[in-house]
Parts: sequence; C-alpha cells; structure tokens
Amino acid sequence: MATSFHVEPIDASFGAIVTDINLAKLDAQTFNSLYRTWLDYALLIFPEQFLERDDQVAFAKRFGELEFDIAPISNVRRDGSLRPDDDSDDVVKILKGNMGWHADSTYMPVQAKGAVFSAHVVPSVGGETGWADMRAAYDALDEKTRTRIEGLKAYHSLHYSQSKLGHSHKAASQYSGYGFHDGEVPLRSLVKTHPETGRKSLLIGR
Repeated sequence: MATSFHVEPIDASFGAIVTDINLAKLDAQTFNSLYRTWLDYALLIFPEQFLERDDQVAFAKRFGELEFDIAPISNVRRDGSLRPDDDSDDVVKILKGNMGWHADSTYMPVQAKGAVFSAHVVPSVGGETGWADMRAAYDALDEKTRTRIEGLKAYHSLHYSQSKLGHSHKAASQYSGYGFHDGEVPLRSLVKTHPETGRKSLLIGR
C-alpha cells in the first residue's frame, strides 16, 4: 500500500525506521497507514522527531487509552542533581529493574498495548534501549515445545521482580501504589495471540 512516508526495514526479525513524516501533524489517513505499518513491524523508529510533551501525548493517544500521559525515565532529579546509585533511592531501584528484559505493565490490571519513547538527553556512550522480538522467539520453538507451553500461565508481579534486586517497596515511596499491587496478581498466558494480527508471541514479563 502506498504511504506518504518512507519505511526502511531493520536488518532483523522486526522493526523499521520511518522517515518523511511529522508525528505532530498526522491526518487520519496517514495515521491509519502508520498504524498498519506498526502492526507489520512491531517496532517503529522515528529519527529527528523532536516532539513537545503535548504532541507526544496526543500521538500516543491515537493508539488507544493511556495508562498515564507521560513519565520521565531518568537518574536526574527535577533540580538537576543526580540520584545516588545505591539502595537509598527507590527511583533508581525501579530504573535498575527496567534494565532487565521485560514487557511493559504486565503486572497491571491491563497490560500495555505499546509505548511511545522520546529521547531528550542521551549519554555519549551506552544508554541504548534494547528490544526483543517475542514473535520470532515463539516461531523459533519446535512444535513439541509450543504444544507444551500453549496452555501455561504465569503470575506477573512487580513486587516479586523488584525483590529479586533487593528492592523492598515502602508505602511512602515515590512509587507508592503504581504497580505494587495490594490485590490480585495478574495471571497471564505464556503464549499470547495478537488480537489484530493473530500472530502468536511469548509473553514473559517481570
């Protein structure tokens, strides 16, 4: 299908770089084409898109209801000071938890459909965000393994995953309430079927 933007597939099992597009000014037809491109490639990278906060939120909302509008992911406080890299800072503990492979918000009542990231300040070395194609991971399994795991389910708990890093959540912390469930822990299928594409993938959270 012809599009008004350029798509360059990444040399991997998924992902594409999208150029010749302005995410802050998308008409309905262009967004619909972009949405289908996202379903095809699962991961889209948009170089040179410097979105204002409101523009990023508006773009994300076109994919569906948001869990929250926007959240900074940084070891720098609002006053510009660095957070200590030790066990005294709950935000740093959460950031360290995010460094491990995970799927977003599987521990929440509704799992995230996707995420829209925008880099504002990046280090000169390191700081990359890695992505794993769990569709390809499922496809690579032999038929015996697929059959064995088809009906399996797993509990997803931020309490549990953070405790593996030595993070004992405190009720008065900055992350009080978010993800640290006091009720039932979500039980999710290990093999997830995408509701729109029908493609299966492994759902391995935190």
